[in-house]
Amino acid sequence: MKRLSLFSLIAITILCCHAQNIAISKTYDTNLNKGQLFSLAKMFVNDYWSYDAAEILNTDDSFGIIQIIANKSISIDSSLGSDCTYNYRYKVKISVKNQRYKIDFYDISCIEATQGNLGKSVKIPKIEYFEGDSVPEKTKKLGLGVSKEQAIELMTKLRNEFNIVIDNFAKYINTDHSDF
Repeated sequence: MKRLSLFSLIAITILCCHAQNIAISKTYDTNLNKGQLFSLAKMFVNDYWSYDAAEILNTDDSFGIIQIIANKSISIDSSLGSDCTYNYRYKVKISVKNQRYKIDFYDISCIEATQGNLGKSVKIPKIEYFEGDSVPEKTKKLGLGVSKEQAIELMTKLRNEFNIVIDNFAKYINTDHSDF
């Protein structure tokens, strides 16, 4: 029992350390209890993300936490008429307690960036997640990649994707699941 408590304490400590990297966080109130919310959250994760797009890292029903790691590809037209594709990996933490739930997106990283045209694909500079218009210095290499304005558009698209997940989760929680 002491080992389980120690493990839980370590897990909570690790989760708290990630709070510094949170990009988007939303908290909602509801009339559902913790057990109902946790069950719906697990169903949402399984229904929303395909097995190749996400992996469940942790489910802890006693603390009401589900953590997943997911991938998202976003394409932007470059000035040369070819697509620049940025592949991002991010973590999602869904926390539930009685009559309240929270969803966090954090540890967002660009794992691959390519530009393709006529069947050829070349690596371009990765663009890590950023807020506002604080664009990284290097968005192009040898004329390939995107402009700083396009990098801002890329981040807007990525944030929109996260907001779509949040909105879909809220709709899922508020949908009546009692009928078969």
